[in-house]
Amino acid sequence: MSKMQQLISSFSWISAFKEMKETKCYAWDNRELDVLEAFKFISFAFIQVTATSLFLTSAATNNTWKMLDFFK
Repeated sequence: MSKMQQLISSFSWISAFKEMKETKCYAWDNRELDVLEAFKFISFAFIQVTATSLFLTSAATNNTWKMLDFFK
């Protein structure tokens, strides 16, 4: 692969998933640091889901105050 292809493929979902699966700890580190990495990933995923759902529900209306009617 050329350097440009490696750069482009580094932004792919497959590359991101491979990086998430790998441990970021060194041999002398405590393995519980991987738990913190998992918590960071789960928090990021929840933030993305919340932001997406907020955008999708508010983008459907022209008047954002109309959103209050959805939750009555």
